[in-house]
Amino acid sequence: MIGKLIQHAPALNVRPRSHRGLMLAATCASTIGLMLAGTSAAFADHEDWYEPSELQTSCVENVNGLGEADNCTFEPWTKRNFTGDVTRVSGDTVNCTDINATKSISWAQSTSETNSISVSVGVEAKLSAIYTVSIKTEYGHSWTSSTTETATDTAPVPAKSVAWIERGVAMQEVTGRMVHRYPKRRHGHYTWYTYPTLTNADPEALDFDTIIFRTRPMTPDEASNLCGLAASTAGVDSEAGTASQPTEKVLQQGKPASTINAVPDAASQPRGQSAAD
Repeated sequence: MIGKLIQHAPALNVRPRSHRGLMLAATCASTIGLMLAGTSAAFADHEDWYEPSELQTSCVENVNGLGEADNCTFEPWTKRNFTGDVTRVSGDTVNCTDINATKSISWAQSTSETNSISVSVGVEAKLSAIYTVSIKTEYGHSWTSSTTETATDTAPVPAKSVAWIERGVAMQEVTGRMVHRYPKRRHGHYTWYTYPTLTNADPEALDFDTIIFRTRPMTPDEASNLCGLAASTAGVDSEAGTASQPTEKVLQQGKPASTINAVPDAASQPRGQSAAD
């Protein structure tokens, strides 16, 4: 009898939860979890609203869906000097005589600014004016959208030989942050950033130039056409039947690359577009 009473006595102050209540609670928890996940994703993805090229272009003209920035300011972080790739910068100079002769060779080389963030040529030219002001202020150094350098170098050219000049131009690379400010919030922010890397020739750092004077014996055709000489007088390897390999004289050797930091923690800064305020 006592066992029967215990079996049927209800527990005090305890209400059993229905299956429906359990399902409702689980559904609410799942919904809240999805909402929180969606909110986190929205904050995580806010940097991807605009392409860096769009933000850069908006500094100088209207961009659909973005408009035009009120103001853009470039903040330089690092400046690095280095020697560019060696390339030919002169035509041929020929020595048709039988003795070594000192020759003057004129050369010219043009270099244009490059930007790691690709924009149109017209936009890049206008952006260059912004970069120029900041770089000159920060480093006291020149910066132009394009540079053409000319010079004349003198060196001895062996008898019956062809000579020319090759050069690795002194270059400068500047990293930094472009600050884009807008009159109204763009996806919650008045200010956006891009992080261009700029390269250009550096006419003020000639000690980073490499200048090479190259010579080679004339071919039979050159001896005949350029000098009116018999082919047998040209500097030809009689066994191989080809002109000898060029020789070189380094007139100037560029210094090793060097870097100047404008901000101590530049290397740790982000390199993609981002937003503030």
